[in-house]
Amino acid sequence: MLIDRWMTKEPQWLAAMAILLLGTAFLITQTLTDRGGHSQLGPPLGGDFSGFYAAGRAAQAHGLMAPYDLAIQNDHYHAAFPAIASTSRFPYIYPPFLTAVFRPLSRLPYRTAALLWIGMLIALTAIGFVILSRLAGDLSGGDWLRVCGLILAFEPLLFESILGGQLSPIAFSVMAGIVLTESRQQSFRSGLLLSLLCYKPTLLIVILPMWGIGRRWSSLAGFTWGALIVGLLTVSLVGFGGTIEYAERLLDFARLTRSAGLELRTWKYVDITAFWRLMLGKTELAQWLSLLFGGGGALFLARQWARSARSSLPPRLPLWAATCVATLILNVYVATYDVILAIPAILGVWLTQRSRVESNAPAPGNLDRMLAVMWISPWLAASLSQSTGLQLLTPALGGLAVYLAQIPAPQSNKNTASQIDV
Repeated sequence: MLIDRWMTKEPQWLAAMAILLLGTAFLITQTLTDRGGHSQLGPPLGGDFSGFYAAGRAAQAHGLMAPYDLAIQNDHYHAAFPAIASTSRFPYIYPPFLTAVFRPLSRLPYRTAALLWIGMLIALTAIGFVILSRLAGDLSGGDWLRVCGLILAFEPLLFESILGGQLSPIAFSVMAGIVLTESRQQSFRSGLLLSLLCYKPTLLIVILPMWGIGRRWSSLAGFTWGALIVGLLTVSLVGFGGTIEYAERLLDFARLTRSAGLELRTWKYVDITAFWRLMLGKTELAQWLSLLFGGGGALFLARQWARSARSSLPPRLPLWAATCVATLILNVYVATYDVILAIPAILGVWLTQRSRVESNAPAPGNLDRMLAVMWISPWLAASLSQSTGLQLLTPALGGLAVYLAQIPAPQSNKNTASQIDV
């Protein structure tokens, strides 16, 4: 079984524990040495939370729409963190309902607010693990803790997301809920949960079309209801005018990232556009290759969903996992920390595969090796992408998506037929 092959072997477990201890030491050192936006280790405590903290201060002083004004956001950013270089900018693009969360945090001293925020991110991650434990089946408690420890030591989760102060643990816990509802064929609830990812619309631009191709009307209905609630919440906070203005700011930011107006650290991004731009620069060839590979990947995935729609078998969790992984590639502005979006779906496939023996199932060793590559790749990707222009994570994610999409559907049975789609 896969569980005996890699996920809980002693060397990997010891490596994970060493990484978790390193992360703890990193956090303690940052906490003790943070001074106005810099610590002894370089980045400020909480990483990008510093920008969210500045957005909260701007909202506190000028209203919820203030952080979307780049000049106002920049002023509050440098006022809060004078040690940060004057040329550094932190554009704020998250929706007003999240700004409403950062506003009370900004009233606290920065160190207190950052530690509280990191605690919230850890709690969100823990919620995701608790949800996924419902799929663990006969997996022993000790083995499940080892699996959780190994995943927590995944570099994009521990260092980029939690210690980096990113919002991606929200997506992690939401996707864990969707994996559980997908495994139970509760399509409407899956869609309802997906609407919580409206805080970052780019996470939806692959999933929603594939649901349409797969005729997942119940899922789309759930998403529509959830998105309506999110929209009404936004309107209640900033009004119709503010909601429209926020949408315009998002478009402005998209244009800014495509132009020379905002330089992104391309080596930290995993989408297909960033992959070719890092390798070839902002050239016409890079654009054409992005379209060619992105279009080919989208067509491959769409074909799998179309086949699923024509099948009498229940929806395949591996296809959902493949779609989550493909979301990271067939996209724009997807950073390394967003990779954790796909972890719950991949883990869900692994848990269900180990608990169900099928004559037509693929060899678990293949998935085993891919998981090992995915776990190791981020530790090499940063230095390799900066020195050679090759983002290792992008082809690794692409190979995993193709593999997952071709895992065959389970045979229908009485238990499957008895599931209720609510």
